[in-house]
Amino acid sequence: MVDDKISTISRSSHPSIFLPSDFANIRMSDVSLDAPLPDDLDDLRFEEALDRLEAIVEQLDEDPPDLDTALDAYEDGVTLAQHCLDRLNDAEERLEELSLD
Repeated sequence: MVDDKISTISRSSHPSIFLPSDFANIRMSDVSLDAPLPDDLDDLRFEEALDRLEAIVEQLDEDPPDLDTALDAYEDGVTLAQHCLDRLNDAEERLEELSLD
């Protein structure tokens, strides 16, 4: 569903929108999993939240930690995924408001 929303956005009509290809050079080693999530996720940029979410998924897939750590990481991942979806929905609403339909 998110990919559908992203794929309908054109770079020429909305140059400030980030597309999946913009994240191709992100290295997961640049993301610290030990850092706690901010108390207010609004302080976390979309790109930072997505980086952290991808790092969590990569860690859980490639090098699963002990159960308690995995559960904490999974909980953070769910929180980050919801934050990213909320930000994308907000962006979609803003684009619809700007549309000249």
